[in-house]
Amino acid sequence: MSRLPFLVGLPMALCLAWSAAEAPLAGQTSPIQGVLRGRVHAGAEGAPIADALITITRGGAPQAEGAVAAGPVMRARTDVGGRFAVPVDAGTYTVRAEAFGYEAGERSGLVVRNGQTTDFILRLEIAPFRLEEIVVAPSTYGLLRRHVVSG
Repeated sequence: MSRLPFLVGLPMALCLAWSAAEAPLAGQTSPIQGVLRGRVHAGAEGAPIADALITITRGGAPQAEGAVAAGPVMRARTDVGGRFAVPVDAGTYTVRAEAFGYEAGERSGLVVRNGQTTDFILRLEIAPFRLEEIVVAPSTYGLLRRHVVSG
């Protein structure tokens, strides 16, 4: 007796059960979403910034450092071309981008409508960072004395 019909039938049954669970019930409507699609580039030269952290907050007002977000927060990362796309419910959003070596950039008031894609570009400026001076001076402190042990 072959197990092939069982092995083929089981995944099919699981897929049907999963899709039925995801489908809205009669009388319910599924939320229609839009897409926030952006690119993160470096200042004037416009080179794409890969692996930038993208934080999306519902609500149009910019968030102060350490403030509690006005709505749900979603996070994403940019790809090698500095691009990202996140499906969101219709509404107004604030998007913040952070990347090592750059000052954070933020864009507020991004409006997403049902079934539409909102495109935008964030340009991050290079963040100056400074190294502190370290003075190295010779010292006899900490040198071990040599002991000769004979037996």
